[in-house]
Amino acid sequence: MIAHLDHLVLTTDNEAECLHFYIDLLGMTLDTFCCRRKAFRFGNQKINLRVKGASSSTKCIRPCRAHLI
Repeated sequence: MIAHLDHLVLTTDNEAECLHFYIDLLGMTLDTFCCRRKAFRFGNQKINLRVKGASSSTKCIRPCRAHLI
């Protein structure tokens, strides 16, 4: 049985509207990571945000410590 999901990835073509919907309307919080990656948090759950057309690979010089776990 699945207790929870670590994270999901949401792809959008309109970042501003997506941020408004999840933060202002649904009340989620926004996390921004070292590479300007963004994720919505609610409780122990996370939705990573990806903008359509943006590279899906990380371009960090030094990855965030959290990414190495």
